[in-house]
Amino acid sequence: AQPGYISGETLRNIDDPEEYLVISTWQSLEDWQRWAKSEQRAEVQNKIDNLLGQKTEYSSYLYG
Repeated sequence: AQPGYISGETLRNIDDPEEYLVISTWQSLEDWQRWAKSEQRAEVQNKIDNLLGQKTEYSSYLYG
């Protein structure tokens, strides 16, 4: 696991089964940003994007 990673889950859109929402929880925004910028993650993300045929979109949220 990556430093700061807490958990993750994948949800599938009921109305559009081709659309997914992946939620990952991190101890801090900095932990997520470090992972997001890593070479290891870029390799994984490229494989996912190629499989899906499109670029993944990202947004960051805070609890509360």
